[in-house]
This record gives sequence, C-alpha cells and structure tokens, in this order.
Amino acid sequence: MSTIKVNHIKPYSAGPITISGSTTFVVGNLTGNSNTTLGDSASDIHTFTGNITASGNISASGTIYASAFESPGETTITVNDSLDITGNITASGTISASGDVYGNEGRFETNVWLGS
Repeated sequence: MSTIKVNHIKPYSAGPITISGSTTFVVGNLTGNSNTTLGDSASDIHTFTGNITASGNISASGTIYASAFESPGETTITVNDSLDITGNITASGTISASGDVYGNEGRFETNVWLGS
C-alpha cells in the first residue's frame, strides 16, 4: 500500500485524477467544482476528519448517519417530510404541535394541563 500526500488539490478541466489500488490519498485542502465525484461505487468509503462545509444542499440517495444534528445559534432545524423515530424523544424545553399528537401510551411524571 502506498501513500500520496499533497497540501492542496483543485480540479481543472484537464481531466480526472485517477488513483487505483490500495493507495491512501492525503489532502490538506480539497476543492471541487461543478459536479465533483469521489469514488466510483456505492461501497466506497471516504473518511473526513474535521468539518465538511457546504454553501448549498447536501443530499444522499442512502442513509446519513450522525451522532448529532445542530443548527448554529438559536435557529430552527426544519424537517419537510415524515420523521420516524424508533428511540426516545427527550426535550429540555417545550414540545409543541400544531396538530394532534397520537401515541399508544404515555406517562407524565410532573404537571399535566389538558384543554385550554
């Protein structure tokens, strides 16, 4: 296995950079333009140590795994689709809904207000 280390790589119109085999490619700063593709297979694994920053959308055709989702400051994270949760929901503040809330069972350990 070989290792290639560079401080900065920026693609130009000269064509793709192709590295094959068991090669580790270490880049200090990777800049992509237009439609940049990393890898050529859904089974490829790309590891990033540090932050990934996007000024536009990040999309995936598969699952995105994260240990936390957080917005900067006091802004709201909006989910524009259904959200299925198989674990617990924990809140340190108020949980509110603009519609009905359904559940198979519920438990309240402190004050409960019903109605208006």
